Amino acid sequence: PKLDAEGRAALAEIIDSAPDGTLAEWADTLAERAGCRLDPSTVWRYARAMGRTGKKRRLAPRSATATT
Repeated sequence: PKLDAEGRAALAEIIDSAPDGTLAEWADTLAERAGCRLDPSTVWRYARAMGRTGKKRRLAPRSATATT
């Protein structure tokens, strides 16, 4: 399913209000608000197209021995 303008606006609000959320969380919240269930990968494509990618953070500390 494709998002209409209202769905894209809802997704933008969701990402802006919870930038550290996961794609699955964004998809669940979008389903609650807009009534349109999307796969997390589809949510990612819409978010990337809108220029919103959320907060980037490392899941593990940097390696002390590897060059980064």
